Amino acid sequence: HTTLLNSWRRCYTRRWMATSPPRVKREHYVPKFYLREWATGESLQVFDKALGRQFPQNIKNICSARAFYDDGELDTLVGEPQSFESFFRSFEESGAKVIRELLDSIRAGSFSVVSTPARVDLAIFIAIQQLRTKKARGVTGDLMEAVAKKQFLAHMRLTQPDLPIEQSWLEMEADERARFAAQLHLVRDEETRVSMSTVFFNRHWWFLQNRTAQPFYTSDHPIVEDGEVTPEASLLAATLAVNAASKSGAAGIFGRLLPILLTGMFKVGPIVALPLAPDVMLLMLDRAKYTNCASLDGQLQNMLNETDLEFYNGLQVLQSHRRVYSSDADFDLATRIQSAQG
Repeated sequence: HTTLLNSWRRCYTRRWMATSPPRVKREHYVPKFYLREWATGESLQVFDKALGRQFPQNIKNICSARAFYDDGELDTLVGEPQSFESFFRSFEESGAKVIRELLDSIRAGSFSVVSTPARVDLAIFIAIQQLRTKKARGVTGDLMEAVAKKQFLAHMRLTQPDLPIEQSWLEMEADERARFAAQLHLVRDEETRVSMSTVFFNRHWWFLQNRTAQPFYTSDHPIVEDGEVTPEASLLAATLAVNAASKSGAAGIFGRLLPILLTGMFKVGPIVALPLAPDVMLLMLDRAKYTNCASLDGQLQNMLNETDLEFYNGLQVLQSHRRVYSSDADFDLATRIQSAQG
């Protein structure tokens, strides 16, 4: 946790020393450097789940939206235009460097094991990526609504036990401004971000090399998970959440909701997968459940068969916010999954 914290502070210092770039019109919630691994030139193959169709699209219009991170009040406070957007720059640069070196060494056949400094930088990049997407903003808002409803019901049943009230009668909605504010807090808060990094860092890491003809998919929320959260992971999430919430300085109802919200964010399944390119994937495995994987931690494994590939690509389809991406135009699996879901 201390190593991750110190590494983050180095990134943060580099960011403030950097020269402010021109204003960004479309702000990406998945970095362009990452998406380019799947691109031909600047074009990527897209499967849109809502439309049920496939088409090519330029990277500048993928995983991006106008003013997605813009907040005038924050910019005034910080004294920097588009401060939230520029906040990500150093973390992206550190993550890009590690990913590029990993891919180069794996493809050249010279990869041995991931170093601790590279692992730290990549864990921080992954944590921020997990928290910054459009899907993450929606999940944060949904968790806030659910927690607020439960707390309101508990309060009413304690103070007004004779008043008939059911959960189904209540409608509590976090508007877009509230969802943005919550996401901003999660990403910019030092303890929250480092705690999320710790969740990923404290796993067995495997790098899978895909030698099949079918590439790994990625998506607009590329970090996916599978399996029931283990008791050990739940305990770690709760411990990290209480610690982060106590240091956040958040007040009012958000401060009261924060420990439960963070616990929900820090709980991840025993398998977490992030495709780094069409031919390489990072798996992060729960140490308590996969005790027999300790000797292979940080090493390269070959993709076993096409069934495994379909499993991981299926997670991308199911857990994406709306869109799935590929280096080719073969979205047969995505189409089949969508058809099965009706």
